[in-house]
Amino acid sequence: MRLDHIVFLVDDLDEAIVGWRREGYTVTPGGVHADGLTHNALICFSDGGYIELLAFRTPNAGAHRWAHFRSFPGPIDYALAHDDLPTFVAEPTGQHLGYYAYSEGGRRRPDGMEIRWRTSWPPADVPGLPFLIEDLTPREWRVPGARRAATPIVPSGSPRSP
Repeated sequence: MRLDHIVFLVDDLDEAIVGWRREGYTVTPGGVHADGLTHNALICFSDGGYIELLAFRTPNAGAHRWAHFRSFPGPIDYALAHDDLPTFVAEPTGQHLGYYAYSEGGRRRPDGMEIRWRTSWPPADVPGLPFLIEDLTPREWRVPGARRAATPIVPSGSPRSP
């Protein structure tokens, strides 16, 4: 397993994209999740990991897993990538940690491409455990440009510039 991404909840996705770009990050619109309740944008890093900027699209998120975080935007969760979730949740380690049987999810990118994955969630009463994700479509479809560094662009003459 490896770190896949960090989920960063924002109030307004368009405003967040502008703000992160203003800080020098490359932000790629991600699309609308299959449940229709959330949408996202990605800040991809050269190692394949990314920050997911996630926002709710509707004032009523119902029983969405992250709805209780709406009053506290910021980093709210993280995911580890796994190559075989059905096997993991059936093995003693997955069962001992209480991971739920996997479910399938996805989103539609702005260009219309459908992306699919599997996720497995830890019990809600066990804080700190990540959720797990396994790509069903090529990872490059979900994380476009993951091989390109997304380090902030530093204006020349700034203390951090080379």
